[in-house]
Amino acid sequence: MKDDLFCLPYETRQIVETENVEDEALRVRVLETLAARASSLVKDLTPEDAVAIAGVALRALQLTFETEGLEFAAFLHGTDKAEEDYSVGDSIDTVRVNKNETHAVKV
Repeated sequence: MKDDLFCLPYETRQIVETENVEDEALRVRVLETLAARASSLVKDLTPEDAVAIAGVALRALQLTFETEGLEFAAFLHGTDKAEEDYSVGDSIDTVRVNKNETHAVKV
């Protein structure tokens, strides 16, 4: 029988849970904003396609951050000293949109 033992104190688990809820709410708002932006730029775009585009855009940003890390964050904040060129387009090229990923990004 498994005991109810946890590695983190209850208060810390509550903080993590709250932060996770806030992170998810932010992710949904970003996806909604990206989908709205796509719809405003592309005439006759279906809502499903706008959501798919938003998902690809968000994943591309995530991949760029994962590969470039803090340098990319500094670039976004205008404090990048190296002045490297960052291409989110390169990350878009690596995003595979299949049925499973498309469903995963729906708002």
